[in-house]
Amino acid sequence: MTRRSRGTANAWHFYYALVFVIMVLCGSLVYQPMEIAFK
Repeated sequence: MTRRSRGTANAWHFYYALVFVIMVLCGSLVYQPMEIAFK
């Protein structure tokens, strides 16, 4: 494995982690108002 391809793999892992964090944040932002609305 060359150094360049390893850097690409790290970039993909960072990208997936970033997307996952955004999805969790958006999910909590959507879930909280719904929970309040249905109480």
